[in-house]
Amino acid sequence: MIGSGVLWCRVAIMLEKNVKADRRQKRMSNNMRHSRSRDNNPCLQESEASRKCMDENLYNRDACSYYFLKYKKCRKFWHEIMIQRRVDGVNPNMPPAEERKRILESLESMPY
Repeated sequence: MIGSGVLWCRVAIMLEKNVKADRRQKRMSNNMRHSRSRDNNPCLQESEASRKCMDENLYNRDACSYYFLKYKKCRKFWHEIMIQRRVDGVNPNMPPAEERKRILESLESMPY
């Protein structure tokens, strides 16, 4: 027979694990919200297109390689912009959505 002190200790440990799991889940939710925001993710459209392709093609990666490459080029392009802005001392490092739109419009063709 387990003493009430030992039982209480086990219950407390289980509750603590549940609280930690809830915090981790909430943190992940905040990260997901952050990455799905147009202001924070310049490649949201490309990301959603590749996800949609995967859903439609039953997660056949070969069928969606075009979308993956486009997303990769998008991330590379904006990463280079971020690094250049950081070197130049411009804040924020990632241009806001309105500024990104102006940058893309100023280019002759879509870089990705």
